[in-house]
Amino acid sequence: MDERRLVVEALLERLLAQGIEFRALAERYPAGAAEVEVTVPRGALRRLPRAMARFAQELDLRLVHLGRPELRRWRAVLAWADDVGRPWFIAADFMSDYWRGARRILASEELLAGTPDVRFLHGLADAIEQGELDGARGEHLAGLYAEDPRGAEEGIERFWRSPGEARCIAHAARRADWSGVRPVLGALRRSLRRAVRPRAGALAARFALVTRRWLHPPGARIGFLGREGSPRTGLMNQVARDLAPLGLTLFEEGIGEPRRADLHVVFDAPPGTVRESDDVAEIRRGELGAMAAQAGRAILRWLEGRVERRHPAAMVGDNPPGARLLQYASRRPLLAFVPAFFH
Repeated sequence: MDERRLVVEALLERLLAQGIEFRALAERYPAGAAEVEVTVPRGALRRLPRAMARFAQELDLRLVHLGRPELRRWRAVLAWADDVGRPWFIAADFMSDYWRGARRILASEELLAGTPDVRFLHGLADAIEQGELDGARGEHLAGLYAEDPRGAEEGIERFWRSPGEARCIAHAARRADWSGVRPVLGALRRSLRRAVRPRAGALAARFALVTRRWLHPPGARIGFLGREGSPRTGLMNQVARDLAPLGLTLFEEGIGEPRRADLHVVFDAPPGTVRESDDVAEIRRGELGAMAAQAGRAILRWLEGRVERRHPAAMVGDNPPGARLLQYASRRPLLAFVPAFFH
């Protein structure tokens, strides 16, 4: 069996073992990665970051991304290498309600019920919001529609109130032919957003979420330095292919150029000229596959460290109140008496 499917199954079993109610809404297995979307009750969502960190630690996986792409949603990316050193990835999205921006499109109670019409609506809305409706997704939606055509059509009319748009979607789902829908995905997205108004109480939370993402971008910039030439370019291109599911930005930097990377990979520098650190990795000249594997491990290790820095509570758990107070006091000399008080 595909290693990715085994890890997904182990992840879902771990949720069950921890008493977290859930329903898997979608599983996709594109090249090199797996994507799984899971809904949980609202109260359980806060437990997911710590659960993912522990799952990664116990199975010796790397948690290379942890973030909140939308309200009521966590996204985690796990990475590992197979027997020949090839990297594999799983992107797991956990949500309670299904939000897009400040709009709540589907409630967690509907999603947890998991009826075919709701799963159809979720998959359709997600495809339209992302502007992506490939053959595999279209086939999946047509299968859900066939399980409950009447419920699916009532859901379509709930969000797309124009009779023409509703007929277009229903016709595509009925015939499993989405060629007429793909050119109008933008218009369908606008109609969906007119049907679901933003919630006033969610606007502030959405602003805070966008601000955090601006301060801590989910992507990463990887700069390749060192001896210039085709070997360095070939190394960068191979790493880009190996780590493509992560959506990293890779580029080469020349001597004297401003340093704009989050992590530097230095290729074939003269001995003793590079001092490795948290944001610098040195790669010696060798066989391309071995160099790419070494660079990939360095990048994944750096990404894992970034998750630890950004989400310490998820990685090690919350500090007790007394420990947090001691940490606060230790950074402020005027409060130096506080630690002594606790002895």
